[in-house]
Amino acid sequence: RLPICQIPNPWEHEIGLSFTVSSADNDVSFNGRSSSDPLLSARLYDLFALGESSDLEIGVNFATGANDERGNRRTTLGLFDLTYRYKPNYAPEYDHPARFMWLTESIVNAREGRRTDTDSFGIYSLLDYQFRPGWHAGLRFDYSQFPDSTDSERSISAILTWFFTRHSRVRIQYQYLDPSTGDS
Repeated sequence: RLPICQIPNPWEHEIGLSFTVSSADNDVSFNGRSSSDPLLSARLYDLFALGESSDLEIGVNFATGANDERGNRRTTLGLFDLTYRYKPNYAPEYDHPARFMWLTESIVNAREGRRTDTDSFGIYSLLDYQFRPGWHAGLRFDYSQFPDSTDSERSISAILTWFFTRHSRVRIQYQYLDPSTGDS
């Protein structure tokens, strides 16, 4: 996705806005191939430097589309993301854009149904530290509500990744999953 237009701004950081009209070819959240209603989405983000070696990106996303054949009911998704990157000046040989990265995303799902509407929420947060060129260690937390019930689940993961080329990697991940029931 490219920004539709670029408008100069007086601040020393990047601000972006994009819109997308696409097929709602997703049978879980939207109408899949059942109708010709499009999926509309937008993203607004702000990326700015916090100094010579760190930056912060804040983003807001929105998507909406029909979830039935006639297009009478909609699913609406809202997403908020926050990414902090730190790459010290003394580590230019490291191959990843960040020596340390903290990424957090949260999503809200509002789905109109035949009999009842369902709302659900999810969030994950990832800490990633590059301790040698090509080697990363990370910790990830996930929480999600199930759309059709009051159940939810939480998990925590330990991650070790080796990038043997810029775009190829081997990852070992251990995940502890804590499913819960009821309102939690």
